[in-house]
Amino acid sequence: MSFPAPAAGHLPQPIREFLTELALRAGIVDVDGTPLRFTPHDFRRIFSTETVNGGLPIHIAAKLLGHLDLNTTQAYVAVYPEEVIRHYRQFVDQRRTHRPSEEYREPSDTEWQDFRDHFQPAQGRTRHLRPALRDSLPA
Repeated sequence: MSFPAPAAGHLPQPIREFLTELALRAGIVDVDGTPLRFTPHDFRRIFSTETVNGGLPIHIAAKLLGHLDLNTTQAYVAVYPEEVIRHYRQFVDQRRTHRPSEEYREPSDTEWQDFRDHFQPAQGRTRHLRPALRDSLPA
């Protein structure tokens, strides 16, 4: 099920008027005191922001909104730096609950050296490559 946006100008005027009246009754005003006006499209943006910032994967939000391109949904979603940090920390915390605690220790000097050596140029370390690939490397 998705909720694609109606074509521009095809939304019944009574809905727009209803939203305006609700905002007036609720006393929702801008910083300068002028009444805020809402459109149904504003609620699509609010929905996408709240759901994605609340943890819904953005590709699912895109489906719900009827977007064919993920970039469209990303443009809808207001991402706040603190939200990104909070979600990242939640992800890491959740991930750590599923991983052995040994994985979160400091590496030994030998492990660091092995890691560094892995990314050094492959001079003299091509014997593990298939012959066709090994023979295509510069001498």
